[in-house]
Amino acid sequence: MRRCAGGSTLTQQAGQLTITGDDRSASRKLRELLYCGGDGAHARQGTHPAALSGLAPWGDGVCGAERAAQVYLGKSAAKAGPVSAAWLVSLLRNPDAQLRRYAQAREIDRERVRQIVAGMRPMNSAQRLLATEQLQEWLP
Repeated sequence: MRRCAGGSTLTQQAGQLTITGDDRSASRKLRELLYCGGDGAHARQGTHPAALSGLAPWGDGVCGAERAAQVYLGKSAAKAGPVSAAWLVSLLRNPDAQLRRYAQAREIDRERVRQIVAGMRPMNSAQRLLATEQLQEWLP
């Protein structure tokens, strides 16, 4: 996975306006991340950002951020807090393996989720610290 720095991609901007709204909250940024991803490849291919939310595989036959939030968290993506959203994003690396790990050991890849929380914007340092503390005991 390529790390991105700087401004948002065209896809993220489109997603912000068409899917997640235009407020400047951390919650909206999480929804934007879940719906639009970060590499902009679908934007170069001309795919509408909303299409990604229905295509991204979250393991066990679940496709799309909204469906993943409903299946794995029991709530909509819009209601996911920072730790919940970061965990969902962490699944994208290898959803089946991550879900198998959770099912067998009741454990999540906390380091991966912590890395995702650390990169979330526009969270301030106090919000990141709180999310990191919550992550220590959090389980889906």
